[in-house]
Amino acid sequence: MGDLSGSPINDDSNVDLPASKYVRVENKNFYFDVGSNSRGVFLRISEVTLNFRSAITVPEKAWSRVHESLGQLIEDLEKARSGQPVKPANTSSSPTGEEEVVEEQQQQAQQQQQQAQ
Repeated sequence: MGDLSGSPINDDSNVDLPASKYVRVENKNFYFDVGSNSRGVFLRISEVTLNFRSAITVPEKAWSRVHESLGQLIEDLEKARSGQPVKPANTSSSPTGEEEVVEEQQQQAQQQQQQAQ
């Protein structure tokens, strides 16, 4: 899972990786591990039970969006439980990431066209 020892990410950086976190909920264990590799820093979130393991890896550049989305979901659930109106999930205005990919592809295509001229 990358270097979780707290040593510097690479020779050019003085940033230490944060310590891993662990949360137990009923019969599930959740691990939050920060690591790094040649592509950068990432967060791996693992769900582990006796006979099942699942994990997602979130690159550092997406942490703020994931944090914002999770916070919004928690806030919406709290509102819904207290009887306050909440936007339906399919009308959420939060970015899905697809828009960003499409925009990046469009920018790359424009750059290629400009270079070809």
